[in-house]
Amino acid sequence: RGRYHLGYIYQDDGLHFWGHASTKDLIHWQMHPPMLSPNPEHGIFSGNAFLDKKGRVVLSYHGLGNDDTNYPGGNCLATARADDLNVFKKLEANPVMSNPGWDPHTWLEGDTYYSISGGAPGSGQAPSLFTSTGEALARWNLHGLLLSHEMPEVFPNEDISCPDLFKLGDKHVLLCISHIRGAR
Repeated sequence: RGRYHLGYIYQDDGLHFWGHASTKDLIHWQMHPPMLSPNPEHGIFSGNAFLDKKGRVVLSYHGLGNDDTNYPGGNCLATARADDLNVFKKLEANPVMSNPGWDPHTWLEGDTYYSISGGAPGSGQAPSLFTSTGEALARWNLHGLLLSHEMPEVFPNEDISCPDLFKLGDKHVLLCISHIRGAR
């Protein structure tokens, strides 16, 4: 709608938030209130934004569990209430993907929503692939592991964080961060 929006993670009083800035020209930036604040989560971590079937902006993020509120933590979704992206409503069903890993990357392809989550092969939170076909985005099906440690040049203790899966020509590319090897 004529503006670029940037969501970014920042820390305040030991809690992580998603900050929000926007621009028309990528030079002059306007600061906004946070896109996401940690409530009931204990922190808001990496994810992405995508358009749902109705054309609304949806944020996909990892919400850290909170013992004070008995919030279990997991991958969550929040929908923009207006085109200015200043107010997002978190889904009541959050976390919609409990204990799948972290740093979800979610998108719509055809009539199906896909979500991959970061994690570490061989751990209790391995990188995984989920799908959903519902309008409400509240129910997700786990399809299995995104990759395994048997892949060439992937170490058994290597994690996949901030994943982004996209098509390039006739192949798919997985762009991610490995905390022990860097961006790859």
